[in-house]
Amino acid sequence: TVGTGGNQVFLGFSTVSDLLNLPRAYNSGWNTQVEMDATYGVCNKALGVIQIGVNSLGAKLRPIVYSVITCNETSEFYANCWDGAVRALLLLQRSFVPCSDAACAICAEITACLSHEKSAEIFSREEVQRDQRLPVDIATADNSTAIHSFIRNELGAWHAMCYAHLVRE
Repeated sequence: TVGTGGNQVFLGFSTVSDLLNLPRAYNSGWNTQVEMDATYGVCNKALGVIQIGVNSLGAKLRPIVYSVITCNETSEFYANCWDGAVRALLLLQRSFVPCSDAACAICAEITACLSHEKSAEIFSREEVQRDQRLPVDIATADNSTAIHSFIRNELGAWHAMCYAHLVRE
């Protein structure tokens, strides 16, 4: 996803394996918990990176998408980053065709992940296809108002604030 927010630029990127972390979270049967944060000063330039991922057992963060931004984090940038990842995942779900090698472990993993009962039920919901939105149960982040505005207004998830570090805005 490449886009602009006024005169600001963001570039969202992911991999198929990273995108599949969201259906893996659904398929686990646990609440889907999304975690997000931003960091700045990348390569000693005026760039920041937003990261959104899901939490898995063992307190492991599994990335879904990253976005390079040219300004401070805003709820708009979090929304653009998340929406781009959701659109890419739904496109993968609709259009994935396995290769011709029946023994291909990569295609088998993608197919199993996307066709699992829990993910298949979520992907088949009319509102998911119509609105291009995927459900999230819980979202955690630091105390940035931009993140919490995004969680409340875009995800509609219960959100928890991480006090491991404080953010001044």
